Amino acid sequence: MDEASVAEETRAYLSWFEDLERSVKPDQGVVSRHYRSRLLTAYSRYSMLKAAVQGAPSLCIADITVAQPGCGLFSALCDQFEAADCPIHAQALFVENVTNRRFIGWLERRGFLLCPHSNLQLLPTLYLACARTPTTKG
Repeated sequence: MDEASVAEETRAYLSWFEDLERSVKPDQGVVSRHYRSRLLTAYSRYSMLKAAVQGAPSLCIADITVAQPGCGLFSALCDQFEAADCPIHAQALFVENVTNRRFIGWLERRGFLLCPHSNLQLLPTLYLACARTPTTKG
């Protein structure tokens, strides 16, 4: 992945992130702006992730945090994707404090593998979900 591709994917991610922020109701929690800067750190680890993803052609990182447990953000995210019958373009997702069983099940049914991120030396609460292959619509 060259610099231009990373820059383009970063812009696409930030646009998605801002759309997500606008779509979350105040009582559903807050998507932290702090995590935007973590995107750059995540891309610096691209080669490690590339190996984990087994040669996936592209990589999209989403860092999501919630204000408090049980605030409903992950359920809302599932609803959005399911309602749109949205294909998953990401082969890897970083999510913090993933305890929502529905969200975890949603990832697993789409071929994602959840595993502790400890080998990436980030935060102990961070998990890495890697898809074996991209999910395509239809």
